[in-house]
Parts: sequence; structure tokens; C-alpha cells
Amino acid sequence: MVYTLCRTQWRKQPVWTGGPMGGGTLVWLWEGLDYVAVEILMRRYRIPESEQDEVFEQLQILEGATLEIRNAR
Repeated sequence: MVYTLCRTQWRKQPVWTGGPMGGGTLVWLWEGLDYVAVEILMRRYRIPESEQDEVFEQLQILEGATLEIRNAR
């Protein structure tokens, strides 16, 4: 549930993948989730405090897998 709630909380930046003479492409480099926003979402949706550490660890596993897929070139 928390992973889905974070769908708009990704940090990313545009990166130009071309040489100085052009011919490149603008792509997004996905950096990861905004952890401040993750904590706010867990409080807002009343994830029990006793479960938040485990939920955060699981979220980081999903985040890592997502970054591998999103940043694959």
C-alpha cells in the first residue's frame, strides 16, 4: 500500500546523454524516493508506528528494484 501511495514522490532529474555536438537524447535519471514524503504518508495513512521500520525496509527493497528498471539503458 505505501509503495503505491508514493507514486508521486520520486526524485528524478533530466540528463542529456549526447556529446557536445548534439545528437543525444534527454532522459530521466531516477534517484529514489523522497523519504521525508514517505514518512509523512505513513503518518497520514496511520501506519502503526510499531510497523513503520519494517514497512520502510520493504519499501527500500521495492525502490531498489524500481531504480534498476527505470534507469536501465
